[in-house]
Amino acid sequence: MSDYADFNSNGSVALHIIVILVIAGFFLYAYIKNK
Repeated sequence: MSDYADFNSNGSVALHIIVILVIAGFFLYAYIKNK
């Protein structure tokens, strides 16, 4: 349950947002490069 508590912490949420932005940015870069 400790992992679940960490998942709900603000730091983990911010980390997930950063990861999502990086992945989205990578796909956007690849899309523009292939276009």
